[in-house]
Amino acid sequence: MSLDVDGIATYEAPAVVDEVKTSEEVYETSDGLHISTTRYSPVGVEPSAMLWCVPGGGCSRDYWDFDVRDEPRERYSFARYLARRGVVVVTADHLGSGESSRPVEERLRSSASLAAHMHAALLEARRDPALADLPVVGVGHSFGAGMTLRQQHLHDDFDALVLLGWSSIQLGVVYPSGQWDPPESQRASESPTSVSTPIVGSSRRTARWPR
Repeated sequence: MSLDVDGIATYEAPAVVDEVKTSEEVYETSDGLHISTTRYSPVGVEPSAMLWCVPGGGCSRDYWDFDVRDEPRERYSFARYLARRGVVVVTADHLGSGESSRPVEERLRSSASLAAHMHAALLEARRDPALADLPVVGVGHSFGAGMTLRQQHLHDDFDALVLLGWSSIQLGVVYPSGQWDPPESQRASESPTSVSTPIVGSSRRTARWPR
């Protein structure tokens, strides 16, 4: 246990492996489209779970494996950090972003379509015997968190959710004038999170910073 710069107690889980194997996987879905992913697997141990990670709007899957110049790779790599702690991490590009297909037809660009293609990719990934029996945690940041919720609502793919930078309920709006517009409804029956899934947290190819 240590204290960070804000005086908040933090805990860093020790690494259980020194080596992480990475592989690029492309999963054909439907309509001639595909989802591109990267898998990060701990070497030498049986993984305890699989994390299926999707990024926020405007980002590719490299969001989860950030490479900062002159810094150790793991320091800013969510994927490698957790893989070294015994879980398989799969990062995926949304349909229409990164290296995944970019559909032209409007019907293929809806949230339901994005969720359906990601669902199909996850099913294909789990055909691998190494992944078939692992619990699956859906991890999303911002837009990715919203799409993770959408996917769970429509397909019930995940055993748990980690939602980062996203509110799973409607929020009111405060304007500079001080006007407050409350949410129209907070009823759970209208929320895509009204599913029996534990929510764990809420809160191209080369991503480098600084350039």
